[in-house]
Amino acid sequence: MMTRRRAVLTATLCAVLLLFAAASPAPAQEAEIILAGTVLDAEERPVVGYRVVFRAPGGTDVYLSGPSDDEGNYQVSVPSGQPYVAVAVISPDGGRTPLAAPPSIAPQPGVRHDIALPFSLVFGATDWPSTFEGGDRLFLAWAEDAVIVDGWDAVGAIVHEEFDAGAADALEAMGAVSFASIPRVEFGGRTAFVDDDSESGLGDLDAWLKLDLGRHATRRTRFAVGGLVTLPTGDSDAGLGADAFGSKLFGAVRIAAAPVVVSAHVGVRFTGDGEAAGIPLDGTTSIDAGLAAIWPRGERLALIGETYYEGERFEGLDADARLLFGANWKPIDFGHARLAVGAGLIDGSPDWLLILAWSFAR
Repeated sequence: MMTRRRAVLTATLCAVLLLFAAASPAPAQEAEIILAGTVLDAEERPVVGYRVVFRAPGGTDVYLSGPSDDEGNYQVSVPSGQPYVAVAVISPDGGRTPLAAPPSIAPQPGVRHDIALPFSLVFGATDWPSTFEGGDRLFLAWAEDAVIVDGWDAVGAIVHEEFDAGAADALEAMGAVSFASIPRVEFGGRTAFVDDDSESGLGDLDAWLKLDLGRHATRRTRFAVGGLVTLPTGDSDAGLGADAFGSKLFGAVRIAAAPVVVSAHVGVRFTGDGEAAGIPLDGTTSIDAGLAAIWPRGERLALIGETYYEGERFEGLDADARLLFGANWKPIDFGHARLAVGAGLIDGSPDWLLILAWSFAR
């Protein structure tokens, strides 16, 4: 009898507990919010492939963002209702860098939080040799290289060339600009005032547009494509221009191969018929190509070796091939010097050439 009562009481108690549990509200699931922003290096350039480590002040849980994209953007989902601190960043190769005295971040919808690295990078690759702004621009392939200007770059140059038949000097002006509203696109132009042994005046005008295709192969390689047009602004009667329109399509690549950056490009040029000094010229389709190495030597010097080839642009005229060694040197903070000496490799090239220039980049 007592055993039966105990069984009834036990069953009744279990039923009451089950009813109470069913009537009790389920605990609310903790809401989450997105922390997002841009990872920047010490020179405020966006970097690629970096993860940001967040932690709540006084807490032990950590939250890891996804890798920053080609524009440096990151994001991570965290529980709402408390502040967070960015305590470290993790590089693409797994290296961890603590962030000193990071500010406390209160997550808010739509508010971005930039993360500043305590060191400088170029193009987001940890092994990509870095240099000063504009210090990695080439000499012979200033337009056709894979680099895209970040802001603007303007160059004034004196170019001296020695040929078997005489010498030619040129005052060259060129520049490039990019706009935040049109990311990863460069617009550029180049012209020169030419003075040879008999005539002087403006030469032809080049204008180009170049598109950065991004970074690939663990961020150590970048590509660009572009188009260049030549406008016949030079005096063809004086032999300073060819009175011919031209256009060129080109592709370029840069590869980080520490301690240097290797650059290469190839292009196809289409040149219309023209004339120079009263002589008719039959335009052709030609190939040009270049190969270069950039070797940064600290924060104020970059050494450059470069070779360039261009096939004949007009029937019966020679091709051009050159080898050059130069330096971008920043003796003061206001711009930098560009110095180079080169030599021709085939008959259609100058015996030697000298370039003295000053560049303003921002």
